[in-house]
Amino acid sequence: MALGDERGFTLPELLVTIMLLTIMLSALYGIFDASVRVFSMGNDRTEANENARLSLNRMEREIRAAYPPSSGTTLLLTNNPGEISFRHNPSGTPETVTYRRGALDGAGRGPLERNGQPVVDNVSALEFRYCSTPDSCTSISEANVRLVRISLTTSENGRDQTLTTDVYLRNRA
Repeated sequence: MALGDERGFTLPELLVTIMLLTIMLSALYGIFDASVRVFSMGNDRTEANENARLSLNRMEREIRAAYPPSSGTTLLLTNNPGEISFRHNPSGTPETVTYRRGALDGAGRGPLERNGQPVVDNVSALEFRYCSTPDSCTSISEANVRLVRISLTTSENGRDQTLTTDVYLRNRA
């Protein structure tokens, strides 16, 4: 048999095939990598939002249970709209609870803190408004506070989400 009769691939054909396979695998890897990053970002954002909701629910429960000053618990109105303090006496020993935004990072975010302990990270805004009715949140005295409006804004992966709730104080006339 002569060499010309043998069938097979030539070196240029193999090189072209290898190059095409390399391009296709690189494209598939790029798509896979982007999918993993998008999933991770979405997962991080969902987790951050869930943590913020849980913290907001805890804050809501604690503030709702605040009693008027005559019964040992007081809501301490501060001049800082990003902070709320209240005292309660669940078992005889008064405890002061303070919620506020902690030290800010370079992006203007900080943790939500409860008595100085971080509860939620990446809080870009926190506001407490004291109201006598849902429509009347102007400057009022502590005795007239019937509800507290809380706005909590978290920032995750460059996207902000604001959670707002009205907390009606139970033990107010």
